[in-house]
Amino acid sequence: MDQKFEEEDQKSEEDRLLKQADEYLDRAQALVKKKKFTEAKEEYRGAIDIFKELEWWKQVDDLYEEIKNLEEYKKEAIKEEKRRAEQIKKREEKFQKRLEELKKEDETGEKLVKGEERFIPIEIKQKLNKIDLVKKKAQKEKEKGLIDRVVERYEYILEIYDSIPKDKVDVSDEVNKIKTRISILKTKI
Repeated sequence: MDQKFEEEDQKSEEDRLLKQADEYLDRAQALVKKKKFTEAKEEYRGAIDIFKELEWWKQVDDLYEEIKNLEEYKKEAIKEEKRRAEQIKKREEKFQKRLEELKKEDETGEKLVKGEERFIPIEIKQKLNKIDLVKKKAQKEKEKGLIDRVVERYEYILEIYDSIPKDKVDVSDEVNKIKTRISILKTKI
């Protein structure tokens, strides 16, 4: 009877230890998914200690191998993070370059419009001045990173351009530039 009681006691102690080891392994796997490799190693080591106590040497070996693999996972995660950061940087540089090109085109267009001003009726000159003012406000908001507001301002500029009679002033180039600018900015929202 004592032997049976001792075997049951040993079995319940083994079950308790296995449950504890499973908890360590679950936490380790969750940490690996979160890319917290150093913390995951500690959880694996806790499970290793339990498997050593149980003398389950195959599991101990497997967990040591998994700890070695964590270094590779860590290196891969760092490479992926660097690659993603480089992609973001390249996209941002491309975006800034395109904005600079549009800004230069804008300045050229403004000079042409200003050269025509002496032949333009006063109400159209007022609209063109309003467009200049709205562009300046949009530029300030762009510098603050308020892309939604910049898009709204450019859409308002398009409305003003639409109200200018085509036979008085040809603003089609300016309209196309603004539409292009809006589409580029919308990708940033």
